[in-house]
Amino acid sequence: MRYLPLIACAAGALLCSCGSKNEHPVTKIDLASAAEADNFCDVTFEDVTYTPLDTATAALFSDRAYVVGVAGDTVIIHDMNNSDDRLILFTLSDGKMVGQLSHVGNGPGEYRWIETVYIDRPAHELVINTADNIAHRYTFDDRYLHSIRYDTPSTERLSIGSLEKGIYVYQMVDSGFIIHCLDRDFKQTDSIFVRDYKLGYQSGIFSNGGGMALISMVDTVYNITPGALDPIAIFSTDGRTITPEIEKKHDSMPWESRMAEEQNFICKYWVIPDDNYYLVGYQYQQTENIDLFRRDNGELVAHKTMSWDVKEPQGLEVKWGEKTFHALPQYVQDGIWYVIINPEEAVGADGNEGESDELNAGILTFRIAPANQ
Repeated sequence: MRYLPLIACAAGALLCSCGSKNEHPVTKIDLASAAEADNFCDVTFEDVTYTPLDTATAALFSDRAYVVGVAGDTVIIHDMNNSDDRLILFTLSDGKMVGQLSHVGNGPGEYRWIETVYIDRPAHELVINTADNIAHRYTFDDRYLHSIRYDTPSTERLSIGSLEKGIYVYQMVDSGFIIHCLDRDFKQTDSIFVRDYKLGYQSGIFSNGGGMALISMVDTVYNITPGALDPIAIFSTDGRTITPEIEKKHDSMPWESRMAEEQNFICKYWVIPDDNYYLVGYQYQQTENIDLFRRDNGELVAHKTMSWDVKEPQGLEVKWGEKTFHALPQYVQDGIWYVIINPEEAVGADGNEGESDELNAGILTFRIAPANQ
């Protein structure tokens, strides 16, 4: 087990003492100033494509659906419908549904719910990790191959990572927390122990992003690698970050008092890097925000505030021909962003725009580039 002492920096973030293995230097980002900015967008969206998805009954999915992987021409969507937790596969070239994996149950190869999906791109296979410490491997055409039962504790967070770079499981313990490092067969290869730190749900993020396994502790975001935490970004919030101590205090408050108190803090939801930018989603003063920062110098290049109280579409405005979509990007692979466009804004294969109750969502893809390129 690797014991990683942590030292505090002036911004109140935490820096790992181990050396960085990242291609980019640690990016310093002024999130406090970004949170006060007016809406603007100083980037362009290139190689924009849009694919209307199959409208067959089995292809329709809920609004709790997310892209979890892309292999060749196949995009895998996790539909987190509580009654039918499943994966749906579509071809990006024409939007046809090519299959689904839906195996809720208690038998071999079945699951109570899908915890995390790992994609084996070269083999066109996927691994469904479950809440029962059992991982099931299937082919894209729904042929069950085998299951792996493993003993590593899986508590507090979903597992993250990839089959290629390693799988990581978070475990809280009395003296801090442990990140268990597993290989593609879910065999433990290493562990990282962070002493005297309690990662809360608002003071910390444990997530995948841009091909990396990421952990955010207060103001610092780390790339997790076997046996090491490598800092990649430090956020300055002018003292408006929710620390584990503040989160513990808020947890003891009545709900209304807690909500009133938390609106004065900047609470990050996700940090997703591509090759050149960081996409950051966060809440401040009861407002949802999406920001884009350059990875090389931390410059804010786009800021979008959103309100879920209005009926207008929310998100970054991406043009596709004469149509403008509002994108909420949450998945990027090889520099390409994949966004699900909901049925209300989607365009069907026949050109209809959200006019039919049976119109399915669409997939929007693009790259982000400088506006003056």
